[in-house]
Parts: sequence; C-alpha cells; structure tokens
Amino acid sequence: GYDRLTISNGVTSQYGPITARTSPYSYLMTSNPTENAVAGNIRNIKISGPLCCGQTAYYQTNWQTCNNAADYTSTPVTSCSTCLSYSCLDWIVGSQAMTQREASYFRDTNDSVYFAVGALGGDASLAGLCYRITLEQTDRDIIAQVISTGGNASNFEVLMAAGGLGSTGDACLKGDDQPGSLVPQFYGAPANWGNYQGGIDNSGSCVSVTSKPICGAASAPDDMVHLCQLSFERFLRLNPGNTDSSSPRIQKMGPVMCPPQLYKATGLHRLDEPNMNYSLNSTLTKYGGHLDRYMDCRRPDYADPLTLKKVVVDPSYSAITPCRRDGYARIDSLPPLPSATPTMEPSMTPTAEPSAGPTVDPLCCVTTSYADHSWQTCSNGA
Repeated sequence: GYDRLTISNGVTSQYGPITARTSPYSYLMTSNPTENAVAGNIRNIKISGPLCCGQTAYYQTNWQTCNNAADYTSTPVTSCSTCLSYSCLDWIVGSQAMTQREASYFRDTNDSVYFAVGALGGDASLAGLCYRITLEQTDRDIIAQVISTGGNASNFEVLMAAGGLGSTGDACLKGDDQPGSLVPQFYGAPANWGNYQGGIDNSGSCVSVTSKPICGAASAPDDMVHLCQLSFERFLRLNPGNTDSSSPRIQKMGPVMCPPQLYKATGLHRLDEPNMNYSLNSTLTKYGGHLDRYMDCRRPDYADPLTLKKVVVDPSYSAITPCRRDGYARIDSLPPLPSATPTMEPSMTPTAEPSAGPTVDPLCCVTTSYADHSWQTCSNGA
C-alpha cells in the first residue's frame, strides 16, 4: 500500500513522515493516502526541492511523480527544461489541435460538435467520463471529458483561454496577491487575466491576456487572445456580465462514450464508460446547471493514478498525460523541447540546463506527434 515518490531529501509529506532508503532520492510514504485519493480529495502531493527528473531523461523516469508546477515552492526556475507538469494548451476549446480532432470526428460520424475538457464535481468516479452538452445559443453540442475535480455536480467547468486562475494557486502566472507558481507558464499580471473565478467576462478584455507561453512561444500554434475571443463568438461565455451571467445555461446534458479523438489527446480512456452513443443527442436529459470555465494551467487531478482507483482504465490510456512547460509537449515525450528557449521578460535571463536526452531524428514518429501516444509502437532500439 505504499507509494514510491521521487523527491528531495528531508521533505515531509502532508500524508505522513517519509523514510529515507538507499538513495538520497528514494523514499516510501509510511501513511497510505489511498482513501483520500479514492474520495477524489487529492490534488497533488506538495513538495519542494530539486525537480524530480534531475538530469534523467523523461522516458527513463516515472513522470507521474513529477511536481505539479502549481505546487512547486522552491527557488524560481527560468529554464524550459524541467519535469514540472502543466495542463496542455491544445486541450483549450478552439485550439488548432481541437479543431483538427473535431474534423476527424466529423469525418467518422457526420456529427458536428465542439470538443472540450474540464472539471466536474469532486467524485472520482466521474474521472475520464465524457458528457454531451447542449447550450442555449451555441451552434452545436459540446462533447467534454472530465479531467479534473472542480466546482460542483451542477456546473461543468470547461478549460477555456483566460477562464479563471482559480483561488487555490495556479501554474499560469507568478502570483501576486494569491499563490502562484515559481515556474509559471506565462508572463503577465494576474489582474490582466480577469477574475480568479471565471476569468475574462467580456470579449473586449481578451486583449489584456498574454498571447503565448514563456517556453516555445515562436512555435506555439495557438494565441490565447484569439481563443479567449473565440469562446465569446461561440457563446460558450456571454457578453457582458459578471461570472454568473456570463456562464451560459446548460439545456441538456448526459454521459456518452468518449470519442477516440478526444481520449487519445488526453491520455485517459475508461473501459467501464456508459455504453451511450456519443452522437445521439436524443439521450440527453434536461439540466439546470451552467457551463462555467477555468484556466489554472495546473496538472489535472486525474493525471495521478491514485485518483483513478474507482474506475477501470484502458491500459493504453491509463491516466491524463500532462504537458511540459510549453503546453504542447507531453511530459512523457522524448526531450529536448523544440524551440525551448524562453521568451524574454525585462530583467530575466533564462539559465540553460544540460540536454535531457537524444533528439528524435528520424525515428518512426517523425511525421506523427507523440501526443496521440503513437510513440508506444516505436521499435525498441535494441
């Protein structure tokens, strides 16, 4: 029942004392957090010290024990070559990758929808489920997968650009008046990102948002300003108003099977999901909640296998796979990051770290991104 962690010497876990073993980085927790995990109460174990991967390549370490960037409390890090984990930017509604996934789904089903991911309630039995949602004004239904806990069981919180940093500490920005990451994904002031709950609540304020992440900005395919504005254009949030009035009412909502285009992007697929055809709107029931939003850049809760004890997962897609600091490269992909040099902010000089491993050239994935997990079919080098 013990859980192995890769952490620094002399750290105390919030779940109990930690006992050192033969290596300065190898420990066993002597209190079992499984009960809290099953109840959906774990976000991530908050630790400080060296980044968990050190000089080890990502593919040779257990990336699932890497720190959530939102919980990293040691000294600031300017390098892009870290093992801290973040939410993926290509999961945001309207991203180029989501648009391509929607097009692929349409070719397979002739069903036009928007794809999304988000948070629903605090019950871990909801982990990885997909829901089809009908809103009042949006031109098509949404199919959204639950990747994290949040809000309540009445409101589905969808990951949107500048959707709200949250009140528990985020990994998007370096916090001023609330906890923030010492290794933020974006430059900028929290005030420019709107309310902590709900984020930007009118389309005219989207221009204040930082458009690109710190790492890999030159190659980042999406612009946060555009994605923020797009969510208003699609009536996924409404003009003008406060957090309550800008959240559209959900007319109908119900569980459906997760399309492969969506679960392959997130890394989590349940084998015990409801056997409900994802294209059947007629199976949805009336619903009185709202479509809320967030963007905290944190590693999703269901990236932690401990939170998935209640569900039956597909061994090939067994947990949400978070991203590295650029927001696109998955944490389990081969290093180094393409275009990993941080963009500059005044008075900040990024420091370089040794290369974490070999480049990919031209192995079997040369034309396919690691994000769809095709790397698992690549040949063994031996």
